[in-house]
Parts: sequence; structure tokens; C-alpha cells
Amino acid sequence: MSLDSWRARSALHAARVLQRISSAGASLDQTVTCGAGCRAEQSAGRILARSWQLSIWIGLAAMWAGVSLAGNLIAAPAKFTVEALTLPVALQVGRAQFTWIGYVEWVLLALFLLSWLAHVCRPPALLSIAALVFGAQQLWLQPMLEARSDLIIAGNAVPESAWHLVFAVLETIKCALLACFAGHGLWRMSQTLSQSD
Repeated sequence: MSLDSWRARSALHAARVLQRISSAGASLDQTVTCGAGCRAEQSAGRILARSWQLSIWIGLAAMWAGVSLAGNLIAAPAKFTVEALTLPVALQVGRAQFTWIGYVEWVLLALFLLSWLAHVCRPPALLSIAALVFGAQQLWLQPMLEARSDLIIAGNAVPESAWHLVFAVLETIKCALLACFAGHGLWRMSQTLSQSD
């Protein structure tokens, strides 16, 4: 077998495997021709780049879902069960917690956007919706909740509000979207790898 023939066959095999892995997202050049192996290598290279991007997105989504679940859905309500914490102190702790978790989420979103810009293609819908939910939380809802907690910390009487519940519902939706994307992506990759063996 000649070197060109071997390179062409290797590129075809890589293209088939990686195309299955990267099937979620932008359309790829699916026609792999093997003149002297160069077209196959180009297509395989694009598919390989797309599979790496998908792997990065799966990792970022899994990490983001974990941060969201642990920090905002478990730890945040748990502090209100501690009897030694007064409501103003619990609110101050909560503000610091949401601020730092927000920083981590902004970094994860920035990494997602950088990965998207590196291989400009259509971003997955689940990640896009999760990013929009996060933006609504950070830019609209959280400032409103912080203003309300400022009044409580200052000792003012504040009427009942459903905004914390709205935040929790949005957080649950965001976490579910991220977990679904990561889980589905991992399942597809495992199916593709098992089929290629």
C-alpha cells in the first residue's frame, strides 16, 4: 500500500468517526474524496476541529451545570436552615456567594464564546438558551434581588415577593439545559466510539 493510499484511507476513517461525533451543530463538508488524499485530509481536519469544539462545549456545559447546581440550587437555600444565622447575615453571605458564582459563570460563558468564535458555526440551541437565561438572571433579576436584600439588611420592612422563586426557576431551567446538553453529547460520543471499534 502506498503512502498516499494509506493517508487517504486513514483520513476517510477519521472523517467517518469524527463526523459522527460532531453531528450536532453546523453543517460540515461531508463529501470526502480521495484524489491524492488532500481533500480527505482537509475534510478530516475540519471534522476534527469541530469534534474538539464539541468536546470543549460538553466539558464547559458539565462544569457550568455543576457550579449552578452546587452553588445556586443546593448551597444557597441550605444556609437559611442554619438557626445561628440571622436573616441579614444569611442575605450577606448569599450575596457574596452569588457574586463569586456569577464570576465563575461569566468565565465559563466567555470560554464558550471564545470557542464559538474560534470555529464560527451555529452554537447549540441548549447552550444558547442557557446563556440567555444566565444573562437575564445577571443583568435583570439579580440587581433587583440585591436591592431588595439591601432593604432587609438595613432593617426595613419589605413586602413579600416572588422574585426569588423566579430566580430559582430560571436557575433550574439553566442547570437542566446545561446538563441535558452535556449528557446528550457524552452519550453521542460514546455511541460513535463504540460503533467505530
